[in-house]
Amino acid sequence: MTASDNSGDGTIKDVYKSIKEKDDGGGGDGADGGASKFMMNKENQLRLVFWETTAGCNLECVHCRRLDVASELMKNDLTTEQSKKMIDGLTKAGKCILVLSGGEPLFRPDIYEIAEYADSVGLTVALATNGTLVTPEVAQKIADAKVQRVAISLDGATPETHDAFRKLPGSFD
Repeated sequence: MTASDNSGDGTIKDVYKSIKEKDDGGGGDGADGGASKFMMNKENQLRLVFWETTAGCNLECVHCRRLDVASELMKNDLTTEQSKKMIDGLTKAGKCILVLSGGEPLFRPDIYEIAEYADSVGLTVALATNGTLVTPEVAQKIADAKVQRVAISLDGATPETHDAFRKLPGSFD
């Protein structure tokens, strides 16, 4: 769908319809005009999934949208078994990079088990953390769980700016 195409309102349904119309009809099971083949061929495989593993967090950042509702949202976090089933579902769409994020993913006691499971079924596992819970012991657990990449967020170029934004003195260090 292009910017000049006014045939729809931009919903997922409209995008799917547009893909169906542009498909050459070669493949798929016929039920969708080959659109599923177009969406899942080698060039268009699922490559990257960011998963908010928990709404829980140890910070109260200025920008956070969930400060008032985090404890309520945490009740909806997937269990370990549900997490594994979700990961199994991802593997059916390809061997993607799974980024475990949050809230703060290290808030989950089972995050290492989840990461190790994702690695065991062939996913590349990354972790996006605020870094405040990382100690030498936690870093070793992350490595032992086969996490291949770790991203630590910063919210300022100086300790003063970062810590004021995060509302936790010393969080920059």
